[in-house]
Amino acid sequence: MSLSAVLVAACGSSGGDKESTATTAGATATTAAASGGGTTQATSAAVTTAAPAKADKPKVGGKITMAQEAENATGFSPQFSQTPIAGWNVQRQLYDSLTIAGADGKAHPFLAESVTPSADFTSWTVKARAGIKFHDGTDFAGQNIKDNLEAQRCSPLNATAFGEFGGCPSTYDSTKPDDPKTNRKPLSTLYKAITVVDPMTVKIDLQFPFPSLDMNMATQGGFMAASANLKDPANGPKNPIGTGPFKFKEWVVNDHLTVVRNPTYWVKDADGTTLPYLDEITFKPIDDIAAREEALRSGSVDLLMTSDGDAISKFRTEAKDWSIFETDLGGETNYFMVNEFPTFKGKPNPLADEKFRRALAMGINYEELNKLRNAGVTKVANGPFPPGTDGYLEDTGYPKYDEAGAKKMMDEYKAEKSITGEIEIAFGTTADPFNKGTNELVASYWKKIGVNAVIDQTEQGQYITRALVGDFQVFGWRNHGSLEPDRGFVWWHSSMAIDPPGVAINFGRIKDKAVDDALIKIRTTPAKADRDQAAKDLNKALASKVHNMWTSWTLWQFVGDKKIQNLGGAPTAPDGTKAATTMGRAMNWMVTTWVK
Repeated sequence: MSLSAVLVAACGSSGGDKESTATTAGATATTAAASGGGTTQATSAAVTTAAPAKADKPKVGGKITMAQEAENATGFSPQFSQTPIAGWNVQRQLYDSLTIAGADGKAHPFLAESVTPSADFTSWTVKARAGIKFHDGTDFAGQNIKDNLEAQRCSPLNATAFGEFGGCPSTYDSTKPDDPKTNRKPLSTLYKAITVVDPMTVKIDLQFPFPSLDMNMATQGGFMAASANLKDPANGPKNPIGTGPFKFKEWVVNDHLTVVRNPTYWVKDADGTTLPYLDEITFKPIDDIAAREEALRSGSVDLLMTSDGDAISKFRTEAKDWSIFETDLGGETNYFMVNEFPTFKGKPNPLADEKFRRALAMGINYEELNKLRNAGVTKVANGPFPPGTDGYLEDTGYPKYDEAGAKKMMDEYKAEKSITGEIEIAFGTTADPFNKGTNELVASYWKKIGVNAVIDQTEQGQYITRALVGDFQVFGWRNHGSLEPDRGFVWWHSSMAIDPPGVAINFGRIKDKAVDDALIKIRTTPAKADRDQAAKDLNKALASKVHNMWTSWTLWQFVGDKKIQNLGGAPTAPDGTKAATTMGRAMNWMVTTWVK
């Protein structure tokens, strides 16, 4: 489960040296032609394809239907929609980002021609790439960059992620009296000003140094929507307009969404062919894991994306029959998210107590859980940073499985609180039967230490809303897919922990000085090595107080009909850098995917 509607959900590490990530002028980027072939597997690395043989030359045309794990009922707006992975799959096809995360782990201009920081990283200058049009025919320019960033600041969903705790800057009237309902004064902890310098250039002035802002422009915070969408928050998400490789065609909620080839897309392959290759993609929501697999096997869909260990293991044994792409690069962490607010539904919340959380964490048999629910294809997690990412530690200090120790600690907690009998907690998950089974297994572990975890299922779109307003105690969750640790600021900094029922991106309402200090260092420190150490300190701080219960690091698998070629196919930036390829966090590229 993932909510990615934030600026700081980035993929990559920008490094500590000040540099202009400028590229050559002009609107056309060139992407290496995609190779053919059946199975492609890449774990912990981006896929880079060799130059194709003539027989494997990609062709334009073809339609595919992709099974999604959920509907995204709030629409497909970078500014106004809740965005689980199912939403990312669509948004990446419709919108381009100002930068892309390269396979080299750095930010590279994409829709922007250049993204240049000041010497102290307190301001950034972004120049729009000339000659690019939105799907409605309007030009992409500097004013549009400003409008998109301002719309994020004014979004009811995203504003706090952008450090906005007051009114909307674009609607505030300084000539009128301040009013908390009708004319609330803006209060930004991120921006000082966003200024259009010339028709193609915007200057972003910040409240503090932000060395990785360019990486944050590689995902939703950098997706550029047409002005028509920005001016209509109610209908814009239902009729998305971007500059991306595909254009919106139709959306029948809970049945399908279809995008069609943008014939005037500005990116070309190495042979000069305008991308994308596919004529049409239909995304079909199928919540149930088994039903998605059956849809693929029956031919009613051509492609699915899964992180389910059993399915991944099964398709691996049938690799000769399918086109397969796998990656854990930038993948999310699976965990049980804890709400630490002192009360829940008017009663004391035991999850607010570190000893209670620690006992729960010690009571989970992680190896067995991973074997039974993930077929052992994923790695047991000890924090939100998987191997190969900044902040990873072999030992974070996170509690190990110890059933006897967990029961002893839970008994101590009960004695301290004068509690007799079992403690009941709400244990949430989505409507998927498989996810319910996972919760039931973990609930059986907790039953042994004196806790009755009552399973509470919710449709995925509403699930995110419940997290936002703090209407949960423990939720099964999947989040934090990135190579850039700064993306943790909105999830864990205390400034994001608004009390329920207020909307908070810090879902667990974590308030921890050690966590805050590490996040500030990650965000503001120029030197890459210092930011990496701060990320390690963050990892330890999260484990020290058991703010969440980490279970495994996600592995994603794309599996489809053998006719589908170059799954996970990413473009090349105008400066010649191949984009990182991953199925987490908005990097699910299909721009060079093609059909035989």
